[in-house]
Amino acid sequence: MCDLEISACFDEFITYRGSGVTPTSGLYVNDLYGMYFTKADAIANTDYATGIEFIEYILNRAIILVTSELKRYIMPYFKINSIVGHYLGGKFDDDLEYHAVGTHDRGLRIDIKESTLGQVIINRVRVLFNDNGVQNITVTDGVNTETYAVTLVAGEEQDVEINYRCVRKRVYITMDDALHPALGDVKMDYYPDYDILTVRGYNGDLTSSHFGIRADVTVICSMDQVACLLKDFLGLPILYRFGIEMAREALETDRINYFTLTNRDGIKELIESYREDYDHEMEQLARSIPKLMRKLDDFCITCNQNQYMERVP
Repeated sequence: MCDLEISACFDEFITYRGSGVTPTSGLYVNDLYGMYFTKADAIANTDYATGIEFIEYILNRAIILVTSELKRYIMPYFKINSIVGHYLGGKFDDDLEYHAVGTHDRGLRIDIKESTLGQVIINRVRVLFNDNGVQNITVTDGVNTETYAVTLVAGEEQDVEINYRCVRKRVYITMDDALHPALGDVKMDYYPDYDILTVRGYNGDLTSSHFGIRADVTVICSMDQVACLLKDFLGLPILYRFGIEMAREALETDRINYFTLTNRDGIKELIESYREDYDHEMEQLARSIPKLMRKLDDFCITCNQNQYMERVP
């Protein structure tokens, strides 16, 4: 069975007593009424080596389901802008000349303003150098570094697909300092409408030259980060959703020994109770979302005045 992918911001958010971890939400699944984990290994199946692995899987599934539903609650109130910045930038000089070798890897530095939901995507680059042979284009994203091979032909432009989603608000696209990049200007003044995005040349210092690298860069608003921003309000919904998913497992399998009510009717009653508590918590959150979202991100969130009201969607 494939692992479920959840945002890193939910690491250690909710856990189980005995895990050795203090959850950032203060919540343990053991505290959920109607089930216990004193013999967690007994609930393992052929897909999981231990019951603890199974519990973690169900917990991850609960987080994914809650965060997916959260997006549904958000959309009626706000328009999330899909693209808030674009740079198809720079040009090579008409009278083509080349830089001498440098003392620092050179290229571009990309910055976006403090947009909570904004995310840089490097789509592709075009390079022009007076060199031959295989070289690497390096994308530096905080502590993450990705390299993309390109075969340089002196005096000829080469296109390289990057398709990299950046994690940080500042990233670099560079190539080796021993090369001879074409002269050319970054020319950010072509894009006056996108004030969220700034692109500058970089050789250890900021310059107006792109050092032989033209970039196609997009800034999008990523809905994936909304749940992280609102996670302080998601503890109880995730806990009750965990209960729902665990109880459903009990109905679909013979692993009912982790519930204090060990008959099927009792488990069905638990599902109904968990669902009632879950719906209540999500409805409470829905009433708070308009006020919460207005404070998050001016670039990516625009209040939909036609639908803005404090009610449950």
